[in-house]
Amino acid sequence: MSTVHPPPVVLFISGLDSAKEEHATFERFFLQRGLATLTLDGPGQGETWYRMKMRVDFEVTATAAIDWLRGRGDVDGTRVGICGVSLGGYLAPRCAAFEPRLKAVASCGGDTR
Repeated sequence: MSTVHPPPVVLFISGLDSAKEEHATFERFFLQRGLATLTLDGPGQGETWYRMKMRVDFEVTATAAIDWLRGRGDVDGTRVGICGVSLGGYLAPRCAAFEPRLKAVASCGGDTR
């Protein structure tokens, strides 16, 4: 396990009909390797399903998350990667394409067309 302090962060994005609470296995995987995690329900996902619509420009969600992480002292907000599963596997590379502060990207089961 890494002892880098403050640790880098993995921003984790769920699928269309998933919620942030479903991804504890992914979070443990990253945490065991010394990476902090931020798993969130983006607009139109999880708890926000009925209150907000999914955004076409989902990368604004990653930008807001990175801004928030950079204001914290317990994680390294300058070393943020992004990982997504299902629809999140499509959104993660899109976020990386539009948000230059993302240092790494991983896609698990993103759509291909």
